[in-house]
Amino acid sequence: FMDHSTSLPGRPSGPLDVHPNSCSYDRAALLACGLFSEDRRAGEDTVVNQRLWAAGYRAFRDNRILLTHKSRCTTPWRLMRHHFERGRAFGRILTERGDKFSFLDGYTSRRLARIAADVERWGGELSSEMDNCWHLIRLGVMSAHLGARFEMLRRSFR
Repeated sequence: FMDHSTSLPGRPSGPLDVHPNSCSYDRAALLACGLFSEDRRAGEDTVVNQRLWAAGYRAFRDNRILLTHKSRCTTPWRLMRHHFERGRAFGRILTERGDKFSFLDGYTSRRLARIAADVERWGGELSSEMDNCWHLIRLGVMSAHLGARFEMLRRSFR
């Protein structure tokens, strides 16, 4: 739910209005905009997707393509740690593009609202499953928020 709410099975095929989280790439476009950075543990695809979008490339969702995500977050602690690190990667991206600390104001509530709206729109029968694990979704989103703030603060002292 946290990372792939925009790719739920009920979402119809069609052009996307923002860069996707997960996608396949046209090799020529990828070479033209720059490859994935080797110095990132997380967020390397976000950086590439944003560069491609800024260069005018667009994405299309094909709902015939099945996205399967196997999470290693098998305990709340692992979930917190994983999303804290993903948040740190996001904080690095924000810092590198010059965003201010205030960019993260309201992050948790905005992200939770987007997840809930995506599930309502495209999740079908997944709504009750989301409700059953909402406390874990909140934990992960808050961990990502803290990770982003931590990384931005850490980088501000460099």
